[in-house]
Amino acid sequence: MKVVIADRNLKGAEEACQEFNTKGQVAWAVEADVGDWESQKQAFEIAVERLGRVDYVFPIAGITEKPWNPKQPNGSGFVKPNLAVLNFRTQESGKYGFRGKIGFVRTHGKLLPEEAITLNAICPTIVKTGISTGDFYDKADAKGLLITIESLVKAFESLLGDCETSGEAIEILPGDDGSKIKERPEYSNEKCKALELKTNEPRS
Repeated sequence: MKVVIADRNLKGAEEACQEFNTKGQVAWAVEADVGDWESQKQAFEIAVERLGRVDYVFPIAGITEKPWNPKQPNGSGFVKPNLAVLNFRTQESGKYGFRGKIGFVRTHGKLLPEEAITLNAICPTIVKTGISTGDFYDKADAKGLLITIESLVKAFESLLGDCETSGEAIEILPGDDGSKIKERPEYSNEKCKALELKTNEPRS
């Protein structure tokens, strides 16, 4: 198997590739910013050029936000937000983007198999990476909340090859408890159910 590793941190991607290339070139590094469409497009084109074709795409990104205290503005000068902005600052961040991704996977993922494409979402709980502090991970580990890399890799591997699973959100459970497909919420009524069945009909 050959792979292209795309990351904002090109040096880090190159170091990761070195581990794979000890017996020959099987991995390439490319710089990419997932927040920029052209950067993503360029990275994908490089991947196609290097590999000839792309069979699997694993977009992996961690999103976090440090708490912001309106009474302690940064060095760029005092920020005087209005009441609406202060209200948004008190809301929990991140959950809406997560729900949007899961909704997209669950709906669009049911349409893609007719094009020989599958789309799923891997949903880990807490994975120890460089995105947070060691103290946070130590506390999570003490409570048994960290997931193992082995469980995460096994979930990805289960979707390779001739696996036909598509349109599912797969939760990685803490510890070594493996993974499970998250149950879909119940339909609000029969009309909503009929609406989804209608959108899932084969396209002519």
